Amino acid sequence: MLEQAIAPFLARRLFGACAAGTVDDSGPGTPEFFGTLDDAPLGPDALFDCASLTKSLVGAACALVALQEGRTSLDERIVDRLPELRVPWREEVTLRHLLAHMLDYRISLSSLKDLPPEEILARVLSHRFERRPGETHLYCNATSLVLGLWLERLERRRLDAVARERVFAPLGMESATYYPRERRGIEGIVPTEVDPWREGEVRGAVHDESAYALRGRGPVASAGLFLTVGDLQRFVFELLAASAGEGKLFSRETMELVDRNWIPGLGDAALGFERNQPAWMGDCSGGHRIGKTGFTGCSFVLDLKKRKGVVLLSNCTWPKRKPRAEIDALRRACAAVALDS
Repeated sequence: MLEQAIAPFLARRLFGACAAGTVDDSGPGTPEFFGTLDDAPLGPDALFDCASLTKSLVGAACALVALQEGRTSLDERIVDRLPELRVPWREEVTLRHLLAHMLDYRISLSSLKDLPPEEILARVLSHRFERRPGETHLYCNATSLVLGLWLERLERRRLDAVARERVFAPLGMESATYYPRERRGIEGIVPTEVDPWREGEVRGAVHDESAYALRGRGPVASAGLFLTVGDLQRFVFELLAASAGEGKLFSRETMELVDRNWIPGLGDAALGFERNQPAWMGDCSGGHRIGKTGFTGCSFVLDLKKRKGVVLLSNCTWPKRKPRAEIDALRRACAAVALDS
């Protein structure tokens, strides 16, 4: 089904490896595979670095579970559990601001990659906001980093353990891990880039520079998760099923919270997800598309009105990075075939 959308991009060598699949109310469809891994056809066990999909699959998902269970609220002040937060208006920063990216983090964490982890964290936690929380919408790794720190305080354990118990295990996402090399060695892991900064091939280590620089303090909520296409389909199917009141993990009420615009006047963003972004989601005229992108060439989008979804895992950063416009064209092509046909 997706071959007609993906084959032209494979021919242009936008990626070396790609796995994609559809989802509807009947469940995940049969995934499709394109390209090769170690000179062999790509298979269902291939692990991809899903980059910023981590923000939704770990940070947002774990926070939504805590909300649903009544262990926190959208109005909870982050500083109450994370007193190290020393940004301006620190007392006003709430969980809502973190999930909807409503903090004035005008900072590129990749520019800090050569600093030690404690210095990176110190700069994030003391960044000088120019606007009050809620007055702007800025998508930034720093916001998700703070969300992960807050989650670890809430749960009193590391983020990988939280994600495993709260999200991955209930949904049967057995491949999802921050530590792919420990899980299976280097074989079966899709490479992401030949990176001069790391002096060679990046494979089985997080591609995102700031998450890589912070690896010594443990996993973060901004990037670093690896998984298979089948497990990404399982997550998206859960969102679709939950919106109909049939989820294993999330309730219909939680999905109703997710599927609304939390930044009116500033744009359109779901709670923990991107929302109605035609640049990569395609036709959003129906107004109920949510999803997420990842820098390595990954994405998922589901149309809650049409009851369909599509997931994409690829290494468009291999062996070197491609223009965002080309990757978004691939995402739109998949959405057009899977959601609009």
